[in-house]
Amino acid sequence: MIQLLKQIDDEVYHVVYHQEGRTLFVREGVARKEPDLNSEDMIEINEETATVRVLFKNTFAAYRQKKEWMRQKMEDGYLKSPFSQSEAMDYRADRRNIKLRLLSALLLMLCGLSTLTGLLPIPGYVPLVFLPFFYPIYIEGKTARARFYRWSGGAFMFILAGTSKDYLKPINLSFNGTVCLLSGFILLLYAIQQLKELTTKEITQHEG
Repeated sequence: MIQLLKQIDDEVYHVVYHQEGRTLFVREGVARKEPDLNSEDMIEINEETATVRVLFKNTFAAYRQKKEWMRQKMEDGYLKSPFSQSEAMDYRADRRNIKLRLLSALLLMLCGLSTLTGLLPIPGYVPLVFLPFFYPIYIEGKTARARFYRWSGGAFMFILAGTSKDYLKPINLSFNGTVCLLSGFILLLYAIQQLKELTTKEITQHEG
């Protein structure tokens, strides 16, 4: 989740963006302090709109729209701010995403082996359908790892789309099978790393 904040006098405006695959969730609100009727203290009032759910054609379209909305808000004076939510919600969401990535990685590798061995040639558009949902191509950040996932994911999808036509040709089968194996293996390594980090986080929380 990404949260943007802008303070005007005693009011703090906030907007939250959350992306799950090709679905984008948006929520806006404002927090202000008002006098308490029963005492001299001030109480904080937080008013929020209902969460808006927007469904796009693919993950790329949702990511581009999120970036565009964020750019517009930041031009209007909003700044990025860490978003705090319950640790239980974070843990469940992370565990669910990791399980989906593990399953997707195994399916990709199975498609690759099946295509390369000729047991069941699979056209490129089959793995291309579910790859954008689980491959971390929309991961944010400017680190070398984030750039690697973005560029490799784009290259994988480009090759798979190219091998969808006349996929029974030997060269297309080779490209398709190899790309499925590579992308599945990379996704498997990423999911395993996430699982280790999640396990470490869980142990650390229980030690406290």
